[in-house]
Amino acid sequence: MRNHWFMPEPGYAGYTCYPVAYGRYLDPEHREYRPNGIREYNLHLVFNGQGEVRTEQGNVRLTAGQGFLYAPGQAQQYYADPSDPWDIRWIHLQAHDLKRLLGLRNPDKVWLFSFSGEDRFEELHEQLCQLGEGYESVHEPKLSAVLYELLVELARNSESIEGTSLLNHQDTIRSTADYIRRHCTQPLSLAEMADTAGYSVYYFNRMFKSIMGVPPGRYLLECRILVSKRMLVNSELSVKQIASQCGFTHSSYFIRMFRTNIGMTPQQFRLLYSSGSGK
Repeated sequence: MRNHWFMPEPGYAGYTCYPVAYGRYLDPEHREYRPNGIREYNLHLVFNGQGEVRTEQGNVRLTAGQGFLYAPGQAQQYYADPSDPWDIRWIHLQAHDLKRLLGLRNPDKVWLFSFSGEDRFEELHEQLCQLGEGYESVHEPKLSAVLYELLVELARNSESIEGTSLLNHQDTIRSTADYIRRHCTQPLSLAEMADTAGYSVYYFNRMFKSIMGVPPGRYLLECRILVSKRMLVNSELSVKQIASQCGFTHSSYFIRMFRTNIGMTPQQFRLLYSSGSGK
């Protein structure tokens, strides 16, 4: 099985990213060798089977849930395992500052990674294929938007082959983060949050910060402040009542944390939006 879609040059030059060509390979004879690379980024996601990618250290075998990315101009060499050929979704794309978006440490070398959430990537790639099947110029912004969403999902749900341990914990940590957000107005200790995830306190604290970018205590505080902002604007409760209902033991602490994070007191925030100037 070989499917290809080729897109014309976009009429608008300001897209953050844009697909040049994309498709799917499920072929025991799939083999590529491009000593001078190509002009675009070359992204491949493996969904089944296996194959090998040539790197400076030698060949690396990739299987389902793994992928690779070449930058423009990089020499490329990769091929399917004839006995168990990989089922690959590929995209050649233009992008501005992809290094920053994906957090690439060595953009001059092929990036090998593992990823989770295969269903979501397959869904987004299928959207690209559907747009390519009935392409019209009006689809340009949608093509760019779907590709950008796919790249953001890749940034959030992938890790270099050298450090795949976090992938095993991402779903658990993000599920726990959702739990914290839903129950943030209730008393939640670090031990209770860790127990929800099924981890020790130390391990939970470390994994949560690695995956969510902030410690769990900070995340809980941000969730509570977000709820308090809605209550300040949508209710006539006093600041003290709101503090209590949002999980703060003392209103003075709530006011101090609100001012530190938002840059104004809760009362100033309420007046800003009730006056209409913040709308």
